This record gives sequence, C-alpha cells and structure tokens, in this order.
Amino acid sequence: MVFLPREEASRHACHEEIKRAIAAEGQIILGWRDVPLNENIPMSPVVHEKEPVIRKIFVDHSPDVLVTDALERKLYIIRKTCSIATSNLKLKHCKEFYISSFSARTIFYKGQLLANQVGEYFKDLKDSLCVSAIALIHQRISTNTFPLWSLAHPFRMIAHNGEINTLRGNFNWIKAREKKISSPVFSKDLETYGL
Repeated sequence: MVFLPREEASRHACHEEIKRAIAAEGQIILGWRDVPLNENIPMSPVVHEKEPVIRKIFVDHSPDVLVTDALERKLYIIRKTCSIATSNLKLKHCKEFYISSFSARTIFYKGQLLANQVGEYFKDLKDSLCVSAIALIHQRISTNTFPLWSLAHPFRMIAHNGEINTLRGNFNWIKAREKKISSPVFSKDLETYGL
C-alpha cells in the first residue's frame, strides 16, 4: 500500500524509484492497482488537500526466494532503498511519498481519518471477498507532532498508546546509533545500502 504525490511528475519519479529498487533486489512487479476510495467521506479541507494518491503494488518473488521470511527481508530492503532514493531526489512533492505497508503477510489501510471512517473510506474493506484473520483499528491523537497521512497508525510492526517522546527525538536517537546497528540477517544489506 503506497501513498503517492498528487503532482504527476513527482508521482512518476516515485514509481520509477520503486521499480529500480524492486529490480535491484531481483523481484518482479506484477502490477499496480488504484485503491478504491469513498470520496464522499467528510474530512477537513486541510486533510483533503494533503490526501495522497493511494495505490497497491503487487510484487512476485524471484525463484531464489523460497520462504516468506526471505521475501519479507527483500521487501524491507526494497522499501528502505526506494524511500531513501525518493527522498534524495529533493523534489517538493516527493515528501508525500510513503509506503504504508509492503509485506507478504499484512496490508495496512491507514489514513488521516477517524476510526469509524476507515471501513467507509476504503471500499475494499466493504467487499465480501476481503477476509482477514484479524483487524485492528487505532486512532492516533497527535499531541506533539503535526498530523500527517503518513503518521496515521498502525505502524508496520508495533503500535503504542501515547506519544513516545517526540518524532525528532526518536529520529536523532537512532541516527546517533545507526553505525553500531548490526544484524546477522541484514548484515550485507546494512553495509551496502547504509540502512
């Protein structure tokens, strides 16, 4: 699930960075799908103005990827590398690019919405073919960061109750320690991509 800029040239640049990252990891793009949305959901003009283009990308694994965990690692690297590459473009609207979920296991439907609007806004969730073992809704109330579409919960792996310090503080904390981060699973990728 990908949030893309409304501005066409920036959206195209983001598409290209995703394609490059997927190809670099030897995976295969099956296609894109515009996520059907209910445009009649009431939302503030400020929220509506920042509403991204929301699309799903479908990726097939290469023959050397034999288990879901291996694919999850590839998708993580793809997500990180195309996010970094898109940010490095320094295009005004590329800041609107955000990969909400990129997983073989989970799909996140997230937005700058009230909890009771999620099922109405995303038409997929009303489709009888949409089946899930679990559904979780979390409503974020921003107390020390400005609300953005990309900051809407759920997080990719965790959720929390309340603000964890500040966004900038957490970013600086991890930046200061990133050279000491190691992983037996991602060791080569951490060095290659500077993740």
